[in-house]
Amino acid sequence: MKQRPLLLEALAYFFVEKSRQKILDKLYISKYAKGRNLFLKNLNSKNFILRKSQYETKNKKGRKVNMIQYSKKLMPKEDVVFKRLFGSLGSEKILKGLLEAVLDVKLNSVTLDFNQEYLPENLEEGRKNVLDVIAELENGTKINVEMQSNINSKIGKRVLLYWSRIYASQAKKGDKELKTVHKTIGVWIIDKGIVQKSGKDYHTIIKARNKNGEECDVLDDFEIHFLELQKLRKYGTITPRKLDFWMWFIDHTNEELIEMGQRSYEEIREAVEKLKELQADPIVSQIAFQEEMAEIDRAIDLADAKERAMKQGIRQGKKRGMQEGIKEGRKEGIKEGIKEGIKEGIKEGIKEGERNKQFEIAKNLKAKGMDITAISEVTGLSIEEVERI
Repeated sequence: MKQRPLLLEALAYFFVEKSRQKILDKLYISKYAKGRNLFLKNLNSKNFILRKSQYETKNKKGRKVNMIQYSKKLMPKEDVVFKRLFGSLGSEKILKGLLEAVLDVKLNSVTLDFNQEYLPENLEEGRKNVLDVIAELENGTKINVEMQSNINSKIGKRVLLYWSRIYASQAKKGDKELKTVHKTIGVWIIDKGIVQKSGKDYHTIIKARNKNGEECDVLDDFEIHFLELQKLRKYGTITPRKLDFWMWFIDHTNEELIEMGQRSYEEIREAVEKLKELQADPIVSQIAFQEEMAEIDRAIDLADAKERAMKQGIRQGKKRGMQEGIKEGRKEGIKEGIKEGIKEGIKEGIKEGERNKQFEIAKNLKAKGMDITAISEVTGLSIEEVERI
């Protein structure tokens, strides 16, 4: 009887693994060997861990048995999780704690703004654009918090577009003095990729400045914050501050610092508890799983597109190379031919010049009455050639 839980655990793990393999084969991976490897790599990474929880229940006969439940480990930096942690009703206190750490100010209150009419629907083809978190402070300041897994060459334009849309949307008809338009701050947390290459500080604050490096007061409404988790993981922090603990919680790769953070700050402790609640929510787990699979699909499509482009490039390169080779070969052939022709022409010219000289000598000797046979021996001309002179 004591071995029953171990047997059940082994069977449960076996069936979970078999089910997971069937899902992989049926939905995605049988068509793409690369995709299969990519998915399994993600499945075993820190971002995609199947968590095992054990609980006690009763079987049909009323006996107590231990059961095992497997679920995806949720990370705060995942899109759906981040929005639920910081941008859902009841998250105001947690969001307030994060913003106080980022802005390094004491805030009285933070209100969530659920207006999602800031961006056009088809800004990115095939994806509906929804801002992660929009908050409003007591003085009217708007704050947009975005969690980005990766960055690309368009990140700067995207940051400015988001900021400008939110800022411009505050203007009301008839408000000639723009009293309804308040300062707007963009907070961008980046998981992978470097925005500011120089320096080890993961927190970069961007404000409007003049050519002397002085802050421009009339453009005080503009402010952008970049928080780069890749730098945080690489360089760490000697003496962790409140902001550091928040970033370690969002990154969720250092359990010790997360534990220290929730012991030190009530808002981080509440965030940890809310993450546990989300972990137990099957809907959130399912959405996170679907987002992970969608990301893998995009990676597969990108890899396939790159491979097709490379093959096409090789074919075009070979064709163009052959054409250029033939053209260059002809060019070099003509060049070498001219060079060789000049060389041969010089030789023939010298030879012809020497022969003409012999004819001239023979002509002079014949005119002086020398014997034809003797002239032939002196000049090397034949007797017939001397006689024709």
